[in-house]
Amino acid sequence: MNSQQAWAAANLKGRLALQIPDEWFGHARVPQYPVGARLRDTWLVMGGRGCGKTRLGAEWVNALVRGLPPFAEQRYKRIALVGETLADVREVMIEGPSGLL
Repeated sequence: MNSQQAWAAANLKGRLALQIPDEWFGHARVPQYPVGARLRDTWLVMGGRGCGKTRLGAEWVNALVRGLPPFAEQRYKRIALVGETLADVREVMIEGPSGLL
């Protein structure tokens, strides 16, 4: 059992505990999830090229909208994606290889 599965077994109940290992959270690297931290609406992610910032952001937004622990306790209804330009947001955060789509 990896650390993500152990966290899910200890902190979640029923179907949700079984669902988490199949989600991205169940396969993420330990620095890519906020286990042990209090939940936040804002998260600064810093890293070099190719470290997974975009994928982390997409998966975090997905978890917020779906209300998946440890990222959210309830479903979020509105999310703001902020980028330098509208094209950057669309091309990278939405349509890019690690984007929301």
